[in-house]
Amino acid sequence: MKDTYWKSLAIFTGIVILFAVLLSGCNLMDVEPPITWQGSHASHPENPEPYWAYYNISDGNTYIYNGLTWEIFAQSGEPESDTVIIVEYYTVFYDGNGNDSGMVPTFGTNALVDSEVTVLGNTGNLKKTGFSFEGWNTKTDGSGYVFLPDDIITMPAGNMVLYALWQELGIGDIGQAGGIVFYDKGSYSDGWRYMEVAPASEESAGISWGSNSVLVGGTETAVGTGLANTEAIVAALGDSGNAAGFCSTLTYEGYSDWFLPSKDELWEIWWNLVSDQSEANEGKGEPRADALGDFSNEAYWSSSEASMTNAWYLHFNNAYQPSVSKSFTFPRVRPVRRF
Repeated sequence: MKDTYWKSLAIFTGIVILFAVLLSGCNLMDVEPPITWQGSHASHPENPEPYWAYYNISDGNTYIYNGLTWEIFAQSGEPESDTVIIVEYYTVFYDGNGNDSGMVPTFGTNALVDSEVTVLGNTGNLKKTGFSFEGWNTKTDGSGYVFLPDDIITMPAGNMVLYALWQELGIGDIGQAGGIVFYDKGSYSDGWRYMEVAPASEESAGISWGSNSVLVGGTETAVGTGLANTEAIVAALGDSGNAAGFCSTLTYEGYSDWFLPSKDELWEIWWNLVSDQSEANEGKGEPRADALGDFSNEAYWSSSEASMTNAWYLHFNNAYQPSVSKSFTFPRVRPVRRF
């Protein structure tokens, strides 16, 4: 009579199934997902495919390939023994919890009850518009237990789902495209709510605003007008050799909708990311020790035109905000975008 050994499998659908495997061969095609039985071997089969399973005659365990690595999913006693040890494996699954893009960790983590499991990070670059990823939670509304990447979980006697923990963005957080959030208008309208400034690696120096003999016309200074200003400048002067053109041609982290900030948008960057917001300097504040964005203590161009010859800039040392000749190249350029 053939020896029958009970094996325990935590299938990736989250259902723990106990089934009998005949060591002389079996057909597991009726199991979901279908298991491809590879027989008995002294070591892992080469070039495995997901859901291959086999019995290891060297250590007496049965393994399954999860797409990344071989994992034990069943253990038994020695063939000569009447003792059969049934070991239940359960899975930690990950859920994006409303993410707009990115992927949850491809495979959950299978583990024995009471064993230690390391919590995975945001390996698939999950993103949700207007929110930052803060870790994982056992409940969708964030009211459960919080787990951060590399935390250790003691595996319970059952499958576990960890939901992405999202927190609404605030000033100074990392934005959708990897910049720093410097403005929040409080609600979504016209397709956006937040503005982020590109990191210092995407800054440029030595670029003029443009020709001081061409009046672009129609640019404004208010928050929310920088994109239209940039489009108007590029339409009049082209996208090469000027500050607005530099911003409009930037592609960073897959996003290509960057623009040169307006006068007031530039002020928001100063006030929210750099200034200590003190009464110093006529209430404009001074650069604080923990300023964000790695801005130089120099001037930065805005997209707001002052006249045919001049445009506005802001100095990130003292918040001085005059207009100067468009042909000057000493102001630096830092792109922004909205989302």
